[in-house]
Amino acid sequence: MNAQTMHQQIQHARDYFGADYYGRPRFAKFLPYFQQPGTILDYGCNEGVFLHLLREHGRDGLGIDYDLKNIERCRQFGLAADHADIFAFTADPANHNQYAGIMMADFVEHFDPYPLQQLLEQSVHLLKPGGTMVIVTPNSRSIHMATGGFYEFTIEHHNPYSVFGLRQYLEKHGMEWVASDVDDDTRTPVFTPHPTRFARNIGIWILGRILCGKGCMHETTYLIMRKGDGADSGRFARSPQR
Repeated sequence: MNAQTMHQQIQHARDYFGADYYGRPRFAKFLPYFQQPGTILDYGCNEGVFLHLLREHGRDGLGIDYDLKNIERCRQFGLAADHADIFAFTADPANHNQYAGIMMADFVEHFDPYPLQQLLEQSVHLLKPGGTMVIVTPNSRSIHMATGGFYEFTIEHHNPYSVFGLRQYLEKHGMEWVASDVDDDTRTPVFTPHPTRFARNIGIWILGRILCGKGCMHETTYLIMRKGDGADSGRFARSPQR
């Protein structure tokens, strides 16, 4: 590929994704957590918004997606992406200890519990020591999710998962907790100049605080874990927190 073609692909991606493309603002804040040098995997990369962000910040990324149309779209932007079965990819010993990080954005909720456990365990093996795993998923304590919104988003949603449960499982497999919280970029605003909507939002907020607690207006939540440097890394894991 010549320099002119590469420049055209990069500019095409910049024009397409822009500043407000879905997910871009909320994904950018996770970039500083990927401190380990090397390639970062993007599970379910879709059209490549996170891969584009990585390239814009001088990082190498590789997208994995089962949808061939998404892979073709990524390649049109000059982004590295493979059409692969995620279970076969993560189980391949040739991929073990090869990657600096893994991004799972809007991904884990598409799997049933036992396949997801297998996938998470295999994914840990892909990371180099010190590698980072970021999971972004619908907030199971959101009032909208708790009242049926989780299944309204897409027919492909299988199960809502709490970051506390995901954290506990990953800590058993050598990962150390770094951060977890609701995602402020997905908070539904309560205050609005429209009086009817404001009254409705206040009612939803009150009901949400009663039923779901803090974070009831946030659509998504995130978990950041880091791989320890050996078999004894579990002793560095912090006590579980909700």
